[in-house]
Amino acid sequence: MHERIEYLRYLIDSLSRARGIDRTLLVFSHDLNSDAINELIRNITFARAIQIYFPYNIQIFPNSFPGHDLEDCPEKVKRKE
Repeated sequence: MHERIEYLRYLIDSLSRARGIDRTLLVFSHDLNSDAINELIRNITFARAIQIYFPYNIQIFPNSFPGHDLEDCPEKVKRKE
């Protein structure tokens, strides 16, 4: 979801009106940590919800996947190289 909290608000509002949503588990996967997003998800009351975080998020590990790892190949490298 990255940092698009407004889109997330629309999604959560839409999900809240879905038939049978109270019998589901919503899983939100993050690649960064945002207090505002965490709070929004913690306040979901119409279904169970959990959050999972990519262990090497860009905020803490900017030079590791999914960030730019210093050992990565150049973006436009040819197959033989």
